[in-house]
Amino acid sequence: MVFLKLSFGLIVSVCCAIGFAEGSRTPPLFNNEFAVHIPEGHAAANDVADRHGFVNRGQVGSLKGYYLFEHKHVHKRSTEANDFYHRSLLKEPQVSNNAVPM
Repeated sequence: MVFLKLSFGLIVSVCCAIGFAEGSRTPPLFNNEFAVHIPEGHAAANDVADRHGFVNRGQVGSLKGYYLFEHKHVHKRSTEANDFYHRSLLKEPQVSNNAVPM
């Protein structure tokens, strides 16, 4: 009986700890910058950026064909993703849907 009480107490404690940890997670934070893979190069990246109101901030580090786009009309920090601009960029034939290589 003592074993059952201890086991039950341990289970309740673990469940409470997990629930507390789940509730204390910070939501994801989105910003007004988009990393875009455009294998055709800088000129094509500028064209895509211009068509959608972005500023091309240049190549992302040493990742060939990856460019950082910034949009002035997207909140700098938000808890909600801006799917409109994400989808519109993905519809461009020059934009690759490949993930960043690791």
